[in-house]
Amino acid sequence: MKAITLLLIGFIINWTIPKIGSHPNYTAKKIVYNQVEPNLIGVWVMVKSEKDGFEFFDDSIREGYTYTYAKNGDFILDIRIVRQQTSELNLRIIDFPRFKWKAENGEIEIRAIDEHGKIFATHVDYYNFSADTLVIRNSNLTSYYLRKK
Repeated sequence: MKAITLLLIGFIINWTIPKIGSHPNYTAKKIVYNQVEPNLIGVWVMVKSEKDGFEFFDDSIREGYTYTYAKNGDFILDIRIVRQQTSELNLRIIDFPRFKWKAENGEIEIRAIDEHGKIFATHVDYYNFSADTLVIRNSNLTSYYLRKK
């Protein structure tokens, strides 16, 4: 497996990319997203994040970017994040990947899907709820989200 890092405003994600040919028929259309955690469904805003035990401020918190976990398994980034990333990477918005999510046993998996429906990257974080706060942890950050009303 080859790994790359994709910096999205608000969090750093280490993506794992399957070797070419390892899953020739592995497409987004064949994934069953029946493991959708009902408590995650909705629009979330990051309110705090910590890196190595220290508070970490970034545009996601300052700008109030939203992250949506849809019932159909779509993970939707705030359009402002998409615009900034496509501009920085010199991509067209149409070239920006779609994302799907599923959750099981305290893990949330997000898959990046290209325009042909092929999964080209996956990422797994750990999540839990503390009162009304969604807490997402990975090796880089612990992020805290509140549901947007």
